[in-house]
Amino acid sequence: MKTRLSFASTVTLCASISAFFGVPASHAAEPTYPHQDARAAAAEFGFDATAPGCAWFMACTDSHVAFPKSPEFPRYVIDDANAMSPSPAFLAITGDMICSASLSFGHRPNAAQKKTAIKEFEALRDGLQQLKPGIPVRFAPGNHDTYPGEVDLALLRSVFPEAKPYSTEVLAGVHLFFLNGASSGDLDEKQQEWLGGKAGQLLPEAQAILFVHQPALGSVVNERGIGAAVSRAFADHRGLMWLLAGHVHSNRDSVFQLANTTIVQTSMATCSPHYWGGSQKPGYWIYCLDNGVVKGRIYRRHPHGYRTMALPDRSRPRPIPVPFSGLTPVIRTIFVGQGDREFLRTARAADVTTWWGYIKDLSYAFPSTLFETPPARLAVLASLSHNHKDPKRQGHLFLSPDGETWQEVSLSSPSKGSYVISLPADIQAADAIHVRITGSGNLGGFAFLGKAL
Repeated sequence: MKTRLSFASTVTLCASISAFFGVPASHAAEPTYPHQDARAAAAEFGFDATAPGCAWFMACTDSHVAFPKSPEFPRYVIDDANAMSPSPAFLAITGDMICSASLSFGHRPNAAQKKTAIKEFEALRDGLQQLKPGIPVRFAPGNHDTYPGEVDLALLRSVFPEAKPYSTEVLAGVHLFFLNGASSGDLDEKQQEWLGGKAGQLLPEAQAILFVHQPALGSVVNERGIGAAVSRAFADHRGLMWLLAGHVHSNRDSVFQLANTTIVQTSMATCSPHYWGGSQKPGYWIYCLDNGVVKGRIYRRHPHGYRTMALPDRSRPRPIPVPFSGLTPVIRTIFVGQGDREFLRTARAADVTTWWGYIKDLSYAFPSTLFETPPARLAVLASLSHNHKDPKRQGHLFLSPDGETWQEVSLSSPSKGSYVISLPADIQAADAIHVRITGSGNLGGFAFLGKAL
């Protein structure tokens, strides 16, 4: 599918790219790649991968192996890895390695689609087997590599039995965590418990890198579980942190504040030449580690060359957003995937387990017995594009005292992902609060509020 950018969208995109590369938007120019190999680029910031306590690794993303469009893993990545001297410690792939384990958000594959997914994984395996011995591969699966309800990467592990659902290791003194963001952008309870335990074993000042497909630290409606899990697991940590992700097919740094440290979230351009993405595609990253510290990083754009990338400024981090933050008084919260199904009445939407996507028609009925006192307001955690210029892409919100007669609510712009509305007297007095959402947006949950303080 081709997307036509408006002039405003083009300006915004150019500004984002310019900010990433440290160039003022008004003087944006295509970046140059002055180095012919990784070693020459690393010398620019004084890094020698052969020195004691030093190592480097390659990280790429979104290869999207699929037939016939992209039938193999990008060969240039393999050739570059094999030519590096010394060899990279590993090649990390942060998800969407294939396409057919889940074709879209919430999609559960049938038997034929599972067979196709296995063939894509086999093609991926055949390509990765061309790596020199001693260059292992690390996976952080994405939403196209797994599907809702799948347990511990069953499809991927049918082809890569050595792959772990999630794992940790230490390289050159830096602690590495390879996570499974699965199809929903969430970490399951077992993985969260594991992550919290491993994080608690780190020395307080140790640097750490997380690998996960979804760059979701800033997400509040969909894929919000990763930010919450990372905040909890590393609440006591003080060492600088990184999160390397894919999913959005473009290069961008964002800096977030944890309780006692900062974490740089870096989304990466796709390594595939066959798919959409920013102007830096296709490419991959090289991270240079020096005795417990990320010394520098290099971006390789194929076939142009290599360039060093400045370490990001951590002086102005953003807080990781929390659903319904700043709203008071909260009487009750109900999240999608956390106790909402007993109240669900109709669902014509993609079930992504912890959020609803591609909404056509959703309705809930919340009985008055849930509340000691009737709520005066309702906060709906959603992205509904209610004011989109295309009426077919607008989301709508309706209320009803009986589930039969609906009245549409006029929506103002959401605050931190929440549409906050006052509940009319007849809705407050009803036996149940009926809520209906139509449109093409996403839904994350509900919060019931008392009168504004």
